[in-house]
Amino acid sequence: MKNNPWSCTGFTLAEVIIILIILSVTLALALPRLAGVLERNALNESSNFLAQTILLARDKAMLRQERWGMIIDLDRQTVHVQSLDKSIHAPVALPSSFPHDVYVKSITVAGSMVISGHATIRFLPIGLTEPCRITLADSQQRLRQLKLPASGARLTAVQEAGASTQATPGYDGSQPDPAWEALP
Repeated sequence: MKNNPWSCTGFTLAEVIIILIILSVTLALALPRLAGVLERNALNESSNFLAQTILLARDKAMLRQERWGMIIDLDRQTVHVQSLDKSIHAPVALPSSFPHDVYVKSITVAGSMVISGHATIRFLPIGLTEPCRITLADSQQRLRQLKLPASGARLTAVQEAGASTQATPGYDGSQPDPAWEALP
């Protein structure tokens, strides 16, 4: 055997170029699918943000025995929580809002659809929530409808574009609820 320091084994230039071509074709096929997953993830993230904010407002109302509200500004796409009673509580600042490519398209509360301005969802000290529907949209105009029942149940996804789901029974916020209006 010869111990030549200049002779070494490795990949040839042709082999490296073939590997790079295979990798680039694979990435070109995978990236569009990955982008769709990331956009759906943004809708999920926004849904989770709203669910956490609703829990915060409901907890504040029950712990402080006051009416609280979650105010959504559809023009600026911001959310804050504050007491609706005449109290000294300042609005609760939230650390973040919606991802840049997801926005609140509309909110239906007490029979009124809001597409601009402010919408307030009320929370009572006894744990009841004003029923509503919130429609989120992303940059591809995929929609997700979220339903908040009056019973104090969780925020649930009712409908997402491309999916066939049945609406759950019960009051959905699309009409004024006389039982809600009779509460304090």
